[in-house]
Amino acid sequence: IKDGDRHSKKKARNLLLASFLAYAEVGGGASEGYEIMVKSAQMQATSFVAKKYGVEAAELARHTAGATTNFGRTALTARRVVNVKKLAKSAGKQMVKEGIKTTVGVK
Repeated sequence: IKDGDRHSKKKARNLLLASFLAYAEVGGGASEGYEIMVKSAQMQATSFVAKKYGVEAAELARHTAGATTNFGRTALTARRVVNVKKLAKSAGKQMVKEGIKTTVGVK
């Protein structure tokens, strides 16, 4: 917030800042919840496999669950940051524009 801003602009900036902080807090809570859920599921799956198939199978299940967790976390992060449809649409539009420029000879 700047000193030279009008009253309405200060309110808008405050609202934007508050919204951003709230979004970050909700995102952090969701991330913590995901981590807790994943660890619990991983422990339960590992103990089930250990009882049913043995220690070596449980170790494999633990590693597999860990890899799946990392993949899921990465996919969620990428989806939040990159909108695939928008990216493809933007790239397609740019290709068409470049193709028209090349065909017509416009620079």
